Formats: sequence, C-alpha cells, structure tokens
Amino acid sequence: MKVFVKENEKIREMEVVIRCSRMEPGINKLVNHIRQFSIQLPVWKDGEQYQIPLYQVYYLETVDGKTYVYTASDIYSSRETTAALEKQLEGSSLIRISRSCLLNLSCLKCVAPLGNHRLMATLKNGEKLIVGRTYIEPLKQRLK
Repeated sequence: MKVFVKENEKIREMEVVIRCSRMEPGINKLVNHIRQFSIQLPVWKDGEQYQIPLYQVYYLETVDGKTYVYTASDIYSSRETTAALEKQLEGSSLIRISRSCLLNLSCLKCVAPLGNHRLMATLKNGEKLIVGRTYIEPLKQRLK
C-alpha cells in the first residue's frame, strides 16, 4: 500500500482518494474510519453548545430519558435520542451494545466474557461497559 499526503494551502476541504483493484471489507473499514474525522456532534455542557468530532466520542448512553455523550475526559448531553443518533451515524464506528448505549469501536480496547451470556467491553480510558446478550453477535461481526 502506498500513502501520499500533499499539502496545498489553497485547498479548503480535505479530499481523500483511495485507488484499488477491487473493494474489500478492509477498505470499507478504512473509509468509515476516515469519515469519522469529518463528523461533528452538537452537544451541550453547562448551558453552552459545543461541536465535538465523532472520533473523540467513547460512547453515548441514555439515562433517565436523557442522552449523554462521553469522551475520554468529559461528559456532555445531547438533545437527540440514542436511536436518532444511531440512525444519523449509520455506517460509522458506533454500534449498539445495549438498549441504552452506543459504543464507538475506535475506543474499544478489549472484550471479555461475563456471566449470563454477556460481555465486558473495556475502553481505552479503562472504563468498562456491559454488552447485552442480544448485541453480542452484531459486535462480533463488526470486530471481524
């Protein structure tokens, strides 16, 4: 594989071109990973709105009807539901791991078996999340 980066001050929007003989699953993963860098989520903290890039989001969770967005060091709120965000961000590295939680696979360190047909997902920041049994198979498929 060859990788070229050309800087040009006149370019206003970054462009990434991938040339290949045929489309493969690894290329799809690469494309989805690159797209994450352009996705911004509108979030709120202390009454102020922020735009954070999707690649900084570790996971999203709904608690008591409110959606929270977790990064490595901060917690924000979102006005969207996890279902709406899941639909908007389809094709990204987010995956549902429970009824109330979406995990960013880019922030996943490892998974380990847990009792009662569940998994424990450990994130890169050391935080642990439980993967519900109905969400294990889709997670395994995405990790392949």
